[in-house]
Amino acid sequence: MSGKRAPRKLVVLTESSTRCIMGMEQLCRELTVTAGELADSGASEVRWVRYHDDEYSQPDSLVTVLDALAAASAPAARLLLAFPFVSTNQAARITAALQTLKAKGCEIYWCGATAAKPGTTSPQSLCSQLGLAFREMAAYRAERTSPVMKGFWEKMDDSHKRAAWIEYRMRQLYMRQDQPGAILRDTLSELLRTTSADLTLPPVPDAADKIQGRLPAKTTQALLARYSAKGYPAIAGRTQVIEELKKTIACLARTEQNVLIIGETGTGKEMAAYFLHELGLKRDKPYLELNCAGIDDDQAESMLFGHVKGAFTGAIETRKGLVDEAAGGTLFLDELPELSGRLQAKLLRFIQSGEYYTMGSSVKKTASCRIVAGGQLDRIKEHIRSDLYHRLAESVIHMPALRELPDHDKIIIARNRADDLQGKIRSFWDDNENRPQHRPITQGDIDQFWDEIEHNKQLISSYCWPGNVRELYGVVKRSLTQAIPLKTMLDELLAQQSAVSALAEPDGIAPVIRSADDLITLAELQHRYVTRAATLALSQKELAQRLGCAINTLKEKLKPAGGVAEPELQPAPVDQPSPRSLRNR
Repeated sequence: MSGKRAPRKLVVLTESSTRCIMGMEQLCRELTVTAGELADSGASEVRWVRYHDDEYSQPDSLVTVLDALAAASAPAARLLLAFPFVSTNQAARITAALQTLKAKGCEIYWCGATAAKPGTTSPQSLCSQLGLAFREMAAYRAERTSPVMKGFWEKMDDSHKRAAWIEYRMRQLYMRQDQPGAILRDTLSELLRTTSADLTLPPVPDAADKIQGRLPAKTTQALLARYSAKGYPAIAGRTQVIEELKKTIACLARTEQNVLIIGETGTGKEMAAYFLHELGLKRDKPYLELNCAGIDDDQAESMLFGHVKGAFTGAIETRKGLVDEAAGGTLFLDELPELSGRLQAKLLRFIQSGEYYTMGSSVKKTASCRIVAGGQLDRIKEHIRSDLYHRLAESVIHMPALRELPDHDKIIIARNRADDLQGKIRSFWDDNENRPQHRPITQGDIDQFWDEIEHNKQLISSYCWPGNVRELYGVVKRSLTQAIPLKTMLDELLAQQSAVSALAEPDGIAPVIRSADDLITLAELQHRYVTRAATLALSQKELAQRLGCAINTLKEKLKPAGGVAEPELQPAPVDQPSPRSLRNR
């Protein structure tokens, strides 16, 4: 038997947008490519290709993949591409590769856009030049995408449900649930299997012993309804920082460990928790959330563990707790440090034994669910019991602050948020009509905003973003929906940042406060102030008089900062891991 690999009969190259997947589906139907042919890895090769040809896109950039196909000794019999447009800088290389493939007898079909953006070339011109078959890809239309991105699942028609299913599958691709080619192969095969919305999902990779076969259409639709209800969550970014975060989430999703997600406000802890559940083995089980901030002790206990009728004023009926409703699935407790010590003890007992008591009842109950908790580092350090911390922190995920991300990721996040706003209402004052105008945000608005992002990259990079991704999302939304130039908004933010920086002491006594991580204890602030005051030409007696304290108090404040006791976890005396150790877990 020869050791040579048989030549591929069919090669499919597609970008991962919903538009491209739909275009490839139509191209396959037109060319009578079957679901079975796509599902057979011996008969076809399916590859994810990317527009950019930079360090973050290798080895999947379109031009790199085409070069490799052209250099192969046994090229494909047919090559199908779904790619809206190509970079003008890459057009010559792509043309040369396609010309070589055609000369080797490869039939080439390209589904793309006829209208190109600045700096890009339409594939139609390349295909016309080389005599290749070209099919026009459906254009973005607000009336088509808006119901998919913003509507309720129950109100969608079949075409929108199919688009939402594609969006969900591509989110799994971006979150590294499986190899991109495997996800695309399964996605296209399933789309070709049926024209209805009764689509299914494959088993979680490498978990065939725990999940038998595909998820049925009814279960799949329940997952899609949850996905749409949460607003189509995404973790955007392409650099190593974000890629490592995605890989960590994908790996931990396969386990049943409790997870502690640490990050500043607005960093996306809720999205990380969602994907820990959605990419895992229990994705078809309940996923519930509770924000522990802003609710009193009794309300939090009632929501967590339930209550019986008459347990408190207003308890007119018995209600289940979230630990019971999330049985078999995941319960995400955001801002966990805001729970009282008493409730933390009850939660610890539940995590250890699965046992709990409903409010107003002495009957012991049991339940089992995965606990994922979130909080800010300083609040975790000061307000979470050490025993609860160690139970929760079987695994720790550190969500990076926006200012810690490479500039490239900030741009990707801004673009991603802009795309999500297509179809939303844009309100602005029309000077010509002398009245307010309202209309849906179009793809043209999005393209123009992308140009604004490109022209203001330096300003985006210069701002510290104390509100992190949530603040950036707000800026993008306000700019697009209110027709405010992005530069105007960034200039205002940078002016505010400069004003805050001017308030900080130039000698470093008081830090610039951009986020909770910049806060210091009052003891440390007093120590810095007194230490700096001690450099003045005053005796200790005179200095104490000026500061309004006794000499012994002055001497105490002059002790090194290391002598100031750190806040202890409850109950002490377990030492709390340092911020660095938390990040390195």
